[in-house]
Amino acid sequence: MTVALRKPHELESAPLETAGVAAGRRHGRGAQTNRSGRYEPIAYEPTDDGWESLAELEALATEVQEVPARRIITKNESPDIGFDRSINP
Repeated sequence: MTVALRKPHELESAPLETAGVAAGRRHGRGAQTNRSGRYEPIAYEPTDDGWESLAELEALATEVQEVPARRIITKNESPDIGFDRSINP
């Protein structure tokens, strides 16, 4: 799938169902589109170039990895967090 560059006023407002991945595969996968903002000078529009068929994609699987914590109490050095220590569950 390629992306065609168009000016926002040239695009028709396409419903979410016409986006590249079928609705059943999109559920629970974060942002379902990556549309341009209305004030951006260009907009991206997904187009099927025939290189790959979306029907042949396998279902997306969620992978869970258990990562052990190195410490029980962790120091936070970020200026935008109002505390300097946190407890790992």
